[in-house]
Amino acid sequence: MPSAAMRASLDEDPAFQHVVGLWGRAKGAILGVGAPTPTRDALARGIPVEDAVFDQAAGDVCLNFFAADGSPIEFPGSERMVRTSREVLAGVPHAVGVAVGSAKVPSIIGAVRAGMINELVTDAVTARALLDALA
Repeated sequence: MPSAAMRASLDEDPAFQHVVGLWGRAKGAILGVGAPTPTRDALARGIPVEDAVFDQAAGDVCLNFFAADGSPIEFPGSERMVRTSREVLAGVPHAVGVAVGSAKVPSIIGAVRAGMINELVTDAVTARALLDALA
């Protein structure tokens, strides 16, 4: 997570602007769906996992954290994160989430409800757990 000054500098950098701008034209993306934050052994440096807001985090896609209902999880410094935004991800026609394991069921459901993934690659066991959770 960059400092506020570094983030402002990045936002003004033409090369950074170009790369960020490419996401707006993406027709497809393969996206990992992160597990619920409290269950993880490791997370990107700079994420204040000790903040109580993460107790409600069902998972993340591109460091966009969300609750089980898909609502965003905001935390101190989240506005400075270098990541593709929820809004941009929601605009990708083929946003393919990749996730395996019953522990990721709430993460997958939250990611779909957040609009960040609209297709899924998983295994049969996870698919069955998803169907059971949604029944």
